[in-house]
Amino acid sequence: MRVQLTRRHDDGAIAIIVALLSVVLIGMAAFAIDFGNAYAVKRQLSVAVDASALDAARAVAGAKVGTQPILGGGRGCATWSSAQRAAANSAAQATAAATNAANDLSGASTVDRVTVTCVGDSRVEVEVVNSRSLTPIFGGVFGADNYVPARSATAAIVARLGIGGLKPYVACNTVVDAAEAAPGVTFVMDLDNKIGVCNTTAPGQWGIVDFDGGSNPTGDIEDWTEFGYPGQVFAPNPALPADPGANLGPVRNELDTIVDQVVLFPVVTGFTQGPGNNASFNLVGFVAAKVCGYYVGIGSPTQGSCYDAAKAAPYISANPRVRFIQFQYFDRFTGGYAGGGPTCNFTDPSCKYAILSAQLYR
Repeated sequence: MRVQLTRRHDDGAIAIIVALLSVVLIGMAAFAIDFGNAYAVKRQLSVAVDASALDAARAVAGAKVGTQPILGGGRGCATWSSAQRAAANSAAQATAAATNAANDLSGASTVDRVTVTCVGDSRVEVEVVNSRSLTPIFGGVFGADNYVPARSATAAIVARLGIGGLKPYVACNTVVDAAEAAPGVTFVMDLDNKIGVCNTTAPGQWGIVDFDGGSNPTGDIEDWTEFGYPGQVFAPNPALPADPGANLGPVRNELDTIVDQVVLFPVVTGFTQGPGNNASFNLVGFVAAKVCGYYVGIGSPTQGSCYDAAKAAPYISANPRVRFIQFQYFDRFTGGYAGGGPTCNFTDPSCKYAILSAQLYR
């Protein structure tokens, strides 16, 4: 008996395998394309929501009811009235929506939620959530017709001493009295040991304060000039240390940062001479003043928007030339300056002129 062998053909099997693998490959391609598209959209949403939260927080920091700011200058958020809270929410909502639209490249995302939260009276947090409805390119083949990626960000409003802190240069009490009686008029702080502070002089003293009684190299004076003294200072104090031998020349760059800014200066009645070259000031309070300009005895004067050249001329033409800061009066207070580093409580009187700023933290 003869057995005849036949050749088997596997062409159909290969076709089935290719068909099955094609489904897998198409699914992987769909996943890769849709995932990449979703990732790009989420990145756009993140950029937009970060900017929205920061701008919304800044808007709350500057919100007012009528002409009265709702934060700063002894006003915190724990005692907000319904009108103040409404002003905060309205400012945050409007600003978040506008910033989100400006920063979303697709123009299709929406702000879903803006939440303004008061934390312990000394911090305001603004949370923004945005999203965008996204139609998958290939996902519909597998039943994924639509999904909505979302992102959130929170910015906090903080009161920073920064430029508005206490500077190591004294203002004479009588000059401050005159400036208080004439707001908007420019006055001169004498910081020279020839004219003297309140017409009092001490050898080697230039109207510069040694707040902590330390050695205080130039770097300390530079830091206190630009950022404000971080420690506590209380008035009255008949023995606030002066800084012997310190000069204004090395701190010109730091002085430039406070021109046209509102800062705090110690208010004194003059020098009290101690043994040797030691001297102190009689501290009676603090003044908030806008810095109009200054002169350090060399080069040209630095002039701000309220600089008065006529009042500066006698100082600049003097031989030897003398040193001064020009200012306009804003406010004054007695008692304590809390310091406390770069930030402070909204309701702290010593932080009345701190700068409100927003920082992204989540």
